[in-house]
Parts: sequence; structure tokens; C-alpha cells
Amino acid sequence: MKTSQAGRILTLYIYLLNGQTLNKQQIAAEFHCSEKAIQRDISFLKSFLADTGIHGDLVYNALDKGYQFIKKEDLQQQQTVLVLSKILFDSRAFNKTDITLLLDSLIEPLSRNEKQAVLPLLSNEKLFYTPLQHDQALIAKIWDFSRYINKKQTIAIDYQRADKKWVTRTILPYSLIFSEYYFYLICYNAKYSSHLIYRIDRIKSYHISKKKSI
Repeated sequence: MKTSQAGRILTLYIYLLNGQTLNKQQIAAEFHCSEKAIQRDISFLKSFLADTGIHGDLVYNALDKGYQFIKKEDLQQQQTVLVLSKILFDSRAFNKTDITLLLDSLIEPLSRNEKQAVLPLLSNEKLFYTPLQHDQALIAKIWDFSRYINKKQTIAIDYQRADKKWVTRTILPYSLIFSEYYFYLICYNAKYSSHLIYRIDRIKSYHISKKKSI
């Protein structure tokens, strides 16, 4: 038996609030009506949500081929994850192991539906991601150097210069920056009373030093 439009819309609204996905073909079969009728119901619900100020919207999920109700705060979280993920991809600064760890940490807190909305938007970037040639793991270095900066600790580093020669330096790092694909450690060198810049992917090894920076 066919359900009235009002009854149908109310049922669909309840489905959405319960986290279900509205697939037009399936819903049309359930209510014995056309997919066009279901599309009109969905359009009505979208207008209803906009007019009543309810903090959410109907969003089409290509993976599940249907519409889902996304709360405004959930949508903002998805958008944040999407933007940060694209920045990570575009930086090319991290090797594939690091980029996977970073992406997983961003995506893991999302709900199943949120993941289904975000992951297809990142599939191409993930498939064709090409890190820089140095292929260095940087997450641990960034963490360690940030702690040295915070604690004002002097460190000794083995560093490969642009001419491929290796040197050992004792430095006092005070800033860590990212610019044009690379992370840089800004340091003070007491020997030359000057500030020096080191690319952290060229730092082979490092440890805390009791010496003054030289």
C-alpha cells in the first residue's frame, strides 16, 4: 500500500536521524513510488533543514549512492580533515610511511559515514602521491627538534651539506619552519655569532650536547 507524501517524508526524516542512507531506488521500492517522487521528498527535506535552522544538511555519499544527514559540526570536521590532508599531499615533504601515519591520525576519529564521505575525495591524491627524493622519515625528527627548542637544549648534529660533504656541528636550535617542500631548523652558532639554517632531511644523526654551539 502506498504511503502519503507527508508520511513518507516523516519516515525518511526518521531514517536520516537514525544515520541511515537514503538510496532513491531502494526507498522508491519500499514505498511503491517513483524515484522522482523520492527526489522531491529529498528536496523538500533539504529546504526544511535550511529553513528551520537545523545545524545540518543532506549530503550525497557517492560510495553508498545515497543521501545522509550530516550535522554542521560533523561537516566542519570532515572539511577540516579534507583541507589538512590536501595540504599534506601538496607539501610532498613526507615519505609514504609518514604520510600514511599522518592521514590515519586525521581520519581515524571520523565516524564510518564521515570516512565514507571524505576518503573518495582523497583517493586520487593518495594513489599518485610522490614524496621528495630524500625519502626521509621526518615525524620523529620534527618532534625531537621541537622539544629541544622548547627546552633550549644544545644539540650536536651530523649534517650533509649541499656539496655532499659531511660536517659535525653543535647548535642551539630556536625555530623550526616549513618552506617550499622542506623543513628547516633555524639555529644560533656561537662560534660565528650568527644564525644558520639546516634542512632537517640532511641531518643524519643528532643528540643532546653539553658543549656550547660551534
